[in-house]
Amino acid sequence: LARVLARMRNLSAILPVYDIFEQNETAYYISEAVEYITLRDFLVRNGGRLNFEQMCRLFKPVFSTLASLHSVGVIHRGISPETMIVSRDGRLRIDGFCIPDLRTARTDLSSELYKGYAAIEQYGFDGESGAWTDVYSVAAVIYRTLIGSPAPDATERVTNDRMIIPPDIAEELPAYALSALADALQILPNDRTVTAEELRDELSASPAAAGTAS
Repeated sequence: LARVLARMRNLSAILPVYDIFEQNETAYYISEAVEYITLRDFLVRNGGRLNFEQMCRLFKPVFSTLASLHSVGVIHRGISPETMIVSRDGRLRIDGFCIPDLRTARTDLSSELYKGYAAIEQYGFDGESGAWTDVYSVAAVIYRTLIGSPAPDATERVTNDRMIIPPDIAEELPAYALSALADALQILPNDRTVTAEELRDELSASPAAAGTAS
């Protein structure tokens, strides 16, 4: 994982990895040191949520970075307001990469799943993880960014889906954005938006998204 991240160091929405070494039977990697706060803290400092235009500007580089990582087989599985960081220059980046077993329940390791942001397939239900797993997580983070509170956990939504967008906030959002979030936050992987590019296009109502829909 560290070697792949090192090869992808030029991606704008991750911290560049510059060195990898092993010591005391442990592997380490060294990344760029930047001053940052978590996205969670950033939102708290900015009134709890952002409007749609602010969200789009902040998240714009994330989609292309995710697409590039997915193309080489790197699935994060832990995207959340705690693992996304905002540096002093205002750039949003993805942090907190780790091996798949740590972000999947029912493995030999104690799983580290982020309630409200982990997709249902990470809990050991039917369905493999893939790009669509990160799509769910980043859409859940966008939901939190726009709404001001996290979505219900996927395990709760399976039996009682209470995820809503408050009417006053829904009125502020373009219809295509509401549709994009609904598609990306589908509980079952087979019903969900598959790629980061598709989510980006749907959120921007681009011609590519329109062509896919037709």
